[in-house]
Amino acid sequence: AIQKMRETIKLVLVVVILCLIGESNAVTYPLSLWSLQSSSFINATGEQITKITYDDKGWYPIIAPATVIAGLIQNSVIQDPFFGLNLQDIETTQFDVPWWYRSVIDIPIEASGSSIIITFKGINYKANVWFNGVQIGNVTDIIGPFRYFDFDLTSLANFGGDNNVLAVEIYRPHDRALPSPNNDTDLAITFVDWSPSPPDSNMGLWQEVVVSIIGPVSVRYPMVDTKLTEDLTKAYLTIMAELSSSSNISVSGVLTCEIPDMQIVITTQVTIPPYSTLQVFFSNKTYEELNVENPKLWWPLQINSSSHLHDIVLTFALQSGDVSDSLTASFGIREMTSILDENGHRLYKVNGKQILIRGAGWSPDLFQRVDPVRLSYEFFYMIDMGLNTVRLEGKMESDLFFEYSDALGIMTMPGWCCCDAWQNWDHWGPDQFVIAKESMRTQLKRLRIHPSVLVFMYSSDELPPVSVEKEYLDVVSSEYWPNPVISSANIWNSTITGPSGVKMSGPYSWVPPVYWLIDTDQYGGAYGFLTEGGPGQAPMPLESFVLTVP
Repeated sequence: AIQKMRETIKLVLVVVILCLIGESNAVTYPLSLWSLQSSSFINATGEQITKITYDDKGWYPIIAPATVIAGLIQNSVIQDPFFGLNLQDIETTQFDVPWWYRSVIDIPIEASGSSIIITFKGINYKANVWFNGVQIGNVTDIIGPFRYFDFDLTSLANFGGDNNVLAVEIYRPHDRALPSPNNDTDLAITFVDWSPSPPDSNMGLWQEVVVSIIGPVSVRYPMVDTKLTEDLTKAYLTIMAELSSSSNISVSGVLTCEIPDMQIVITTQVTIPPYSTLQVFFSNKTYEELNVENPKLWWPLQINSSSHLHDIVLTFALQSGDVSDSLTASFGIREMTSILDENGHRLYKVNGKQILIRGAGWSPDLFQRVDPVRLSYEFFYMIDMGLNTVRLEGKMESDLFFEYSDALGIMTMPGWCCCDAWQNWDHWGPDQFVIAKESMRTQLKRLRIHPSVLVFMYSSDELPPVSVEKEYLDVVSSEYWPNPVISSANIWNSTITGPSGVKMSGPYSWVPPVYWLIDTDQYGGAYGFLTEGGPGQAPMPLESFVLTVP
């Protein structure tokens, strides 16, 4: 079944790529077809593995993104891990060695003259990267599951046919929440005490790998910042995008911003120095079109029946008129703000309207698998529960997750995890500071376009040291994050940003419903902003019991 799916994906991709190249100079697509194998069974170097003549017979064919265990499940090497004691019976030592991912890439002859850029959106935890016999990434630099890594493959690429090979040698992280305390410093993914830990620690290509066939300049990471008048009759928009050049000479051209349903088309001339990145702005002070009368606003669920979304198209054209790159994204016209009330409790407002946060904590699939159909069911489950918000504690979800959030009006509260290496600041060295800061940068850049994002929580249970908080806030400022941030999910007072205004008093077990109505000042019931708490463990429904217990 997995082989038939791979053949279908390959055929569709080839047709789509050729069609898109015929229409435009800019094509981006996911690299889904990979082979997987443990280094224990490989007697070859990265240089040899990335030769087209290398025989990967005996490797497991997988569809990525997939952690190592997810890939083994695809091949029925591991049976249903949620049944009986199957999860416990998985031998963990097999993941103490690196695992290899290998993919053959078809770069059509029609792409000659273009730049070939590959983007890894999630490698857990560190990796050596090879392409066509040449090492292009090293474990000393390619570290951290929440960072994006780009590689320019143009000079090494073979144009015309299936004759390019990419391989990634991935090492697992060592990051535990339990036992606590511990000295782990790999800033990775943990499930704390929410569930058993995945035996492979989610090692592998856990998020997409994307191939871009573009000109010398890419267009990425858009942002639309909104300021509204009090009566909501006018919106002042500021738009920003990031342009990156892979050229060894300065490149000049025109960046065009279009919002089709608002009949907005604006342009600006840009010159990008060699091998550099620029943030390019369209300000409402310069472009009158961005002062929008009677805007159609994005609202969260339960406030308004409409979570209105607009499309924005950003295109960079060279002086010749050729399109170097173009992106289309959805955004919402909305303004997220936060204040402390007279009691020092945190309040949030959307478009100036105070909202009651009805939220819950989110836990993804234990092996980071994304099923669009299942995910849609989970979102409607949240809606049926009367929720309007979900907190992502150290679980930076897929792009699809945030697209669903935007469309359905479910607000999100992403942030870093408690209890593991993300809070082991006393044991951090220079590497951890870099990984943490660049992880923050990647996530703010990718999330700033999404109207559903309410706030980023850059720590959970503890208040980060001043040195760490300053690093995070530097990224917030330099990346023009348009939403609130908060220093902790607990009742701490930062010397930089002041009181958090929130609490995590629990409870973590069942209490009588009246607790949430009459306790107004003592135990943590009917007052303030509670970032976590709930009824605790609950019996399985019969359907889950039958699927889990022998």
